[in-house]
Amino acid sequence: MSLVTLVADNGLEVRELSLSDVPLMYRLIDRNRDHLSRFDNKTSHLFPDESALRRSIRESASTPYEGKRFGIWNEEAVVGSVFLQAAPDNKKAEIMYWLGEEFTGKGYATRAVKRVCDYAFSDLDIPLLFACVNRKNLPSIAVLQRTGFQRRGSHLLESVLYYEKEDEAKRFKMLAYPLVNDTSLVPETLK
Repeated sequence: MSLVTLVADNGLEVRELSLSDVPLMYRLIDRNRDHLSRFDNKTSHLFPDESALRRSIRESASTPYEGKRFGIWNEEAVVGSVFLQAAPDNKKAEIMYWLGEEFTGKGYATRAVKRVCDYAFSDLDIPLLFACVNRKNLPSIAVLQRTGFQRRGSHLLESVLYYEKEDEAKRFKMLAYPLVNDTSLVPETLK
């Protein structure tokens, strides 16, 4: 099975992680634990050691609905990650992302998220993407807004905002509320 490589632009690539990427990715996580924990990001907690990351990559590769775990690469350096978790019915997927602190503010997350959205809509035929973000994480909210996501409300916890983006006839387009035409895809609490 070949791994997916998505070229964003200006030397930025989003590549599906392989087991050979574990040491580099783990070092990035390890040196950014405080940064990653700041807004309730679970990455630091989920990967306390290399074996946990290795297991996650192995599971992603073996089960389609375990998700696709990508590394964000600028030239030869890994700068962060994007994770795409599809629902079993393939009608929606959650997108999650993070960068090492030293790589924030350079547009990497915006470009990587946009490229993974393109891939999810065109190659995986997923019509709806969503993201949950801590309301205090203004840089992450800006990434979602720049890539066409619209706020749909608060998630179960008031501190978490819920954003969505849909593929309307395979076009990226900022849409007015309500974003989703098929309201059966929207959780009851957000209607």
